Amino acid sequence: MSGASGWEGMEDYGKSKQQWLQQFLELPKGIPSDDTFRRLFERLDPHQFQQGFQSWVSSLAELLGATVVFTGRIPTKSLPYEVVELMETA
Repeated sequence: MSGASGWEGMEDYGKSKQQWLQQFLELPKGIPSDDTFRRLFERLDPHQFQQGFQSWVSSLAELLGATVVFTGRIPTKSLPYEVVELMETA
């Protein structure tokens, strides 16, 4: 969602958007480190996460009148989820 290609990118994105994110999240210790993001995602069940994520993205697409595009990228151990894009419906 952030366009990041790794854990460090997720941390960098969080730091760059920290003020905005604090409108929705309590971040008493700031943005989590890249290691924290890695440990979190390692503990998630990939199939349950993918199902929940796809459901959430589909509901967003419906709300926004957009089309959901799953790229078909083959999941790997470091990124066990498909990449998703929202495209505006013409």
